[in-house]
Amino acid sequence: MGYLFDGANKILSLTAGTVSLDVRDMYSNWKSWVEIGDNSKYLQAFSVVGGDPVDEANGIYVSSYFFLENGWKVKPQEANHKLRVLNGILLTIDGSDPFVQTSGTYNVLVQYSQPVKAETVNIGGGGGGLTTHEHDELFSIRGASDRDITQVYNKIDTISGVGMTTEEHNELFAIRGPDNDTLKVISDQIDNTASQSSVNYVSTTVSGIKIKTDALPSDPPSTADIITIMEQLYPQNIAVEEFRAASQNLIRKVDIDRVDRITYKIKLDTDTDWDSPIASGTLYAWYRVLGDTVPRYMGENA
Repeated sequence: MGYLFDGANKILSLTAGTVSLDVRDMYSNWKSWVEIGDNSKYLQAFSVVGGDPVDEANGIYVSSYFFLENGWKVKPQEANHKLRVLNGILLTIDGSDPFVQTSGTYNVLVQYSQPVKAETVNIGGGGGGLTTHEHDELFSIRGASDRDITQVYNKIDTISGVGMTTEEHNELFAIRGPDNDTLKVISDQIDNTASQSSVNYVSTTVSGIKIKTDALPSDPPSTADIITIMEQLYPQNIAVEEFRAASQNLIRKVDIDRVDRITYKIKLDTDTDWDSPIASGTLYAWYRVLGDTVPRYMGENA
């Protein structure tokens, strides 16, 4: 897996042989590329929301949303292939497709391996409730292309019962009863079955995120946009506060009255105040030159 950055044309090309795209690795390589020579003169390619630990001991993290900005796009390798996207959710700030066509005439199937939900959960197995695979397969039944009853039934048959309670298993396979003739009835029963899972998945879809980000200014994005996105995605769990500089910071090129840092706190849904957050942190703004109004990127290092 390799990357070629074309700052002038805002294209991030994947090198020959790349069939798996690690979104977090791509973002890290872009940050390294920006520090080389005068590459920082080009418009910012990424902003990131999430990725912070909620319960690290149990493997629970806020999902990472990587937004392509300022017209940057990803270009697959020049070959017929299936490109698997993993380790992060890749979106664009304006809601458009993050990928562009290859230069030659090739068939490229982009497969997203991570579902969009408000938190990522590492499940070790055992106990009641749907497994991650069962949950994903169940909700794929409601995909836009599944408008044929036979296709729906075939997908139901692929769901494993391992890890489900007896009640959940019976309810799921009752979908195939003779009285369930319409997709509406099937969809209603799917919703009822999935809600019994011991894993509480928040129903956050790509279209839902797009609706929220469409209302934000996209040229150029600002730190206020990032704060708004974070607060809209997690209104009950995360608090974000912005601090502006009272004096210049020559290291990070922060001018007076520009955003200097953003602090955040994450709490449990059951907590009524922010006195005992389960996670907190600070993101510092780094600008290209003094006088810039929009940070080049936000990072944990001051």
